[in-house]
Parts: sequence; structure tokens; C-alpha cells
Amino acid sequence: MITRERRLRMREYLVDRLRPSYPDAEPVTLRGGGDTDGVNPTLIVCNADTAVLLVDQVFPDGIFEVLHQEALRLKKNVGTFVIKDGDTFFRSAARDIHYKAEKELSLKGYDDPSEVNKIINLRPEEKYLQTVNSGKITYYQPVSDRLKEGIFTYVFEPVRYDYSHIDKKQRFGAAKKDSRKLFKWDHATEIQGPIVIGKREKQ
Repeated sequence: MITRERRLRMREYLVDRLRPSYPDAEPVTLRGGGDTDGVNPTLIVCNADTAVLLVDQVFPDGIFEVLHQEALRLKKNVGTFVIKDGDTFFRSAARDIHYKAEKELSLKGYDDPSEVNKIINLRPEEKYLQTVNSGKITYYQPVSDRLKEGIFTYVFEPVRYDYSHIDKKQRFGAAKKDSRKLFKWDHATEIQGPIVIGKREKQ
């Protein structure tokens, strides 16, 4: 669950990690209304050219994409960090995968437990970010009994459905196709030291 305390800690942690590179970095809460539909997102303004948008809550109805595109219009460099809480974002899909793998259904190609545990059910905000960032999503990881607090970048690729168990005469479409919801992370990289927001690639 994304509590207010967790959101505040995420903001505080990121500001501390940004200030060695951007001494004037300050968080700003954008009040709901207009296109934000009551959502109050947090933007960390680093300098005239750079800002960071926090994904620390659900953004309904494509609001996050609108906000991100507006930030890109106003700033040369825009960073995004998603809270890795495991319930709202970075949600494990292992339970469904194990069932469909064991029953020889559409995910039967994923029977290695170590690989299954890497399959995540991405929310729309995450799917959008991995699309515009060449498969990469950067997460703020809160401290827990098992995990340390930190910043990690994950590289995702879509899960591949296999419908070969269905007779081709009864099957609609190809025998194999990419999932629109399930993605498997390939590797994770911890970002250490001061955070620097890189320039976005030209479209």
C-alpha cells in the first residue's frame, strides 16, 4: 500500500540524491484540477532545464501520459521514478503464471521458477514508461525487511503467449504473440551516488 508516509519518504530521498547535482532541487505539488482530474502529482524542479516526475500514486484515465508529455514540452531533461511497492506498482504475476504453466496453457513456456518470479503485471503508467524509454523503468525501492532503500533501473520485455495447445482451426490469430500486460524484467541496475537526469533522446 502506498501510504502518505511512503510518498513523503520517496520525495525526501530523491531530493537528497538529486541535490549534489542540482543544489536548488525542490519538490512541487501540482494541485488537482483541469487535466489532472483531482490527482496531485509531485514534480521535483531541479533547474530551468531539468525536472523529475514522481509516479507515487495511481494516475487514472491516461493522466500520467498527459503530464509527462507536458513536462517534456517544458523541460529539456525529464526524469521519472516509480515507487516499487509490489502492490500498486511492480506487481508480481507469478501466481497466474504458475497456474497457466502447470496446466499447459498459454504461459507453458514459463516453467522456470526463477524466470516466473521476474514476470510483472505492469500498470498503464509503467507500460507507458517502458514504451517511451526503450523498455527501461527506474524505481524507487522503499526499505523493507528484505530490501534496502535505493534506486534501481529494470529492463523489461513482453511475455510471449503460446497458444499452440489450441487447434489452429479453432484458434483466432497467431500461435504466439506478445502480452499487453505481462512483462519480464531482464536485469536490474542499482543507481548509486548522486542522481543525474540525462538528456532525452531526439524523437
